[in-house]
This record gives sequence, structure tokens and C-alpha cells, in this order.
Amino acid sequence: YLFFIIGYVGLLFSHLVLSMFLSLLLLPALIIYRKQVFQITCLKPLIIAILVVSILVLPDLILLLEHRLTGAYLVFQDHVMTSLGLVEAETIPLFHFIAKNANYDWVVAYFIPMTTIILFLCSTYYLYRHRKEHQHLCYFYCLTILTLWMTSSIFPWHLMPKVTWMIQFPWRLMTIAILPIAVLAPCCLLYGTRNHHLPWLVPTIIISLFTGIQGRRYHLDRYYLPGNANQALGHQTEYLPVLAQTNYMTREKHIIVLAGTATAEVLQNHGDQLQFTIQDTLGHVTIELPKLYYKGYLLTDEEGNHYPLTMSTSGYLETTIMHEGIYTLRYQGTGMYLFLRVIRLLVIISGSIYFLIKVGR
Repeated sequence: YLFFIIGYVGLLFSHLVLSMFLSLLLLPALIIYRKQVFQITCLKPLIIAILVVSILVLPDLILLLEHRLTGAYLVFQDHVMTSLGLVEAETIPLFHFIAKNANYDWVVAYFIPMTTIILFLCSTYYLYRHRKEHQHLCYFYCLTILTLWMTSSIFPWHLMPKVTWMIQFPWRLMTIAILPIAVLAPCCLLYGTRNHHLPWLVPTIIISLFTGIQGRRYHLDRYYLPGNANQALGHQTEYLPVLAQTNYMTREKHIIVLAGTATAEVLQNHGDQLQFTIQDTLGHVTIELPKLYYKGYLLTDEEGNHYPLTMSTSGYLETTIMHEGIYTLRYQGTGMYLFLRVIRLLVIISGSIYFLIKVGR
């Protein structure tokens, strides 16, 4: 179950909503294959794998929950991540399942190569002829049909619960659809070799290898701007604080004095780190830093003293400085996040040791 852990953790970290859809779609499999799943030899490793996956992703999920409960961000606002109009606009017309579109959103090509479809249909033919031996594959066909339907323009998204609209782009479900297709399509190779149909399968496989290498380079420079990075923000503006949505594009990258008198100069500004000086101050001075507000930032002076940070009326970090000097801001995460990271590290170390010992035996 090592591959299960690696795969599921990778999916959760790459796309949380998509992993939620996959988890829901896998639940029927537990019922269909209950005789195999709920045997002690299978159930015990499954429970351990689920616990390990939960521990590995828990720090980041808790950090997300902390922002959900204590901060106001666009991603949690109505009609930002749950827009029916966007969902319906980003479905796939039926013809585009097999024909490459000329212009894909986000430069993501979402279609099924013709050779894959041919192999899938051939496998369906062979599996149907031997259906008594392969009844266990019915679930994979149901999953294929359902996910392809959900990505298509004929799926009734308006009847679905609002939380499902968080998928935003139904073509993302092609990631799930291709999993059962990848299981079913090669089945024809097994029966093709048994029935001496290999000569026509070989060119099909060769063509599929060439057509499968149709990836497009993701033009990161189009979407990830250095200016955004210096505010600790990537391209995804939906993660902005609500208060910052109207000013983050026009705000300068300097420090703004909100109350009191001081001269502030930025020494270094990169990603989630900032170093600056405060001079010519008379007593307490309240400043706004050129970093969007997210919980987990740490501000210290040259002596290591910590300064509390709050969200300004513009959605940026705000703090009160008491004396001149050099200050350093860096992101480390919340206390709960750091604690759970230690637990995760211990699990990774102990799991690695156990795996090495088991392999050594």
C-alpha cells in the first residue's frame, strides 16, 4: 500500500477538490468489492494507509481550516469557487472528447487520443465475450461513464449540490476518467496475444505512443508574475484576502506608515520574506507591510523580539513598531501547523525505518 499512500498524498497536495471527488467516487468500490476489502489481510493495511495519509496531509489541512475560521478570503466567499455559470461554461462539448481543440483554457489539453479509444473499444469487445470472468471490472466501466458524463456539456450541474461546483472546471474530472480507462484499455492486449491478433495491435500501440506525447508546455511566465510573488501571491487571485481584491494590483511595494512618524525602507523583498529598516521614528508607529495577510507570519527585530501582526483595512500585514532598527519578516506557519509538521516528520522517519527493515528481511 506504499503506492496508495504516495499517490493519495500527491493528489491531496496537488488538488484538494479533485481528491474529494475521487474519494466519493471510490466509496461504491468499497461496497462492490466488500468481500475482498473487509478481509483482515486487506482491511488492516487499508486502515493503516488511510491513517498515514491523514497524518501526512493534516498540517496543511489544519492551516487551511485556520484561515477558513479566522480570516476572510475570496476562496471562501460565495460565487467565487462555487459559480454555476463558470462550471457550465467549462464543460466539454461531446466532439472535443476525441478531437483536439485549438484553444485550451490554461493550456491544458483535455481530450482522449483516438488510439486510446480504439484500444478501449477493443478491450470492451473482448471483455464482453468473457464477461463471466471479468464481472469485477463493471465498476471501472461505471466510473468511466460517470466521470465522462460529468465532464460533458450534457451533465445537469444545476441539479448538483452547490459544494460540487467547487470543481470550477469539469474538464478536471478527465484526470479521474483516465484512471479506469487506463485499467481497461490494455486488456485487449492480453486477449489479442492469446488469439493471435498481435500483428494489428503492434502498430496501434506504436501510434498510441506517439499520439500520447502531445503535452504542451505550461507557460508559467504568463501566469506567475514577479510582482505577485513579492506580495507572497501566485497567479491564483481567488486566494486573496477579501479586503485586498480592489487594491493588490495597484499597491506599491513599499511600506506604508499608517500612524505615527517614521522612515521605512525595504532592504529585501522576496516571496514570503521581507527585511526592512525603520528610522526617524518618534515612539510607536503603525505600518502596513507589502505582504498579503495570511496567518503564520513571524516578525522579529534584531534582538529576536516578536511583534504581533494583524490584517489591515487593505488586506495586508499590519503591525506596530516601537523603536528604530532592522526587522525581518518570514512565513513559518501557525503554532498548530508547526506542531503537526513535527508529528508528520516523525511518522515519515519511523515509516522509512520500518520499510527499510522489512525490505532487508
